[in-house]
Amino acid sequence: MMQNRRDTRNVSRFLLAIIPHSSTLFICVIYNAEAACLHGPHYIKDYTTMHDAEKQERRKTAGPSLPEKLKERLYPAVLELFSDNDFHRVNMREIYSRSGISPSTIYRYFSSKEELLFTILDEKISEIASLVKLHLQGIESTQEIFRKIFWVTLDYYDRNPGVAITAFITTPLRTWMREKSYVQKDTMDILSRIYSAAIERGDIDPEIRVSDCLDQYYMHCYRQIHLWYYHGMKWKLVETLPRFFPILWKTISPPVTKP
Repeated sequence: MMQNRRDTRNVSRFLLAIIPHSSTLFICVIYNAEAACLHGPHYIKDYTTMHDAEKQERRKTAGPSLPEKLKERLYPAVLELFSDNDFHRVNMREIYSRSGISPSTIYRYFSSKEELLFTILDEKISEIASLVKLHLQGIESTQEIFRKIFWVTLDYYDRNPGVAITAFITTPLRTWMREKSYVQKDTMDILSRIYSAAIERGDIDPEIRVSDCLDQYYMHCYRQIHLWYYHGMKWKLVETLPRFFPILWKTISPPVTKP
C-alpha cells in the first residue's frame, strides 16, 4: 500500500515535469511551499501573508491606478482578443479598436501589451484565492476543504473562460516568467495552511509534503482546462471534479491500517 502511494506521487511529479507548462502553473512557487508551512496550522480565517504586504507595496511604487470604469471596458476586450487569437497576433491597435479607449489613455497606465495583459491576469487569478477563503468558512472536513478548493477554482474558470484560455493556452510561459505577476503566492499560502492543520489532525498521509498537494492542485487544473479547450469547451469544468477528485484524495489521505 505504502509503495503504491509513493509510486502514485512519483507519477504525479513525473507528469507535471513532462507536461508543457502553462504559465498559470507557477511552478517556481511550488518548491518554496515547504517554508510557507512555518506559518503554523491556521485555517483561512487567519489568512494574512507577507504576499499581501508585498502587493500593497507594489501598488504604492507603481504608476497611476487604472480607474474601475476603464477596467470595465478594457479588461473584457483584452481577454476576448487574447482568448480568440495567438499571443503574438494581438497588438495594441486591436486593443484600442476593441475597447474604444484611446492609445494615449492606455499608455498612461501600461507601457506595453505584455504589461497590460499580465496586470489583468494577476488581478483576475488573485480573485480565486479570495473566493476560496469565502467558500471555506465553516467547513471542518479536510476532504471537503480540498474538494471545495478545486470546485471554486474550476467554477471561476467556467464563469471566466477568457481568463482560463488566455492564462493556460495563449500566454507564452517564457514571456510571463519575466514579470513579477508570474509568481502567485495566494493559493500556495492557503494550501500550505490547510496542509499544516490537516497533518496535525492526521487527515493526510504524513509522508505527503505540502509540495505534493500543490503539485496535485496545479496538475489537475492544468489537465482539465486543456482537455476542456481541446474538445471545444463542450462541458463545464466543475463537471470533471467527481471523476478526478476521489483518486486525488486516495493519493493524499492516510493509509488504511489493516487489523
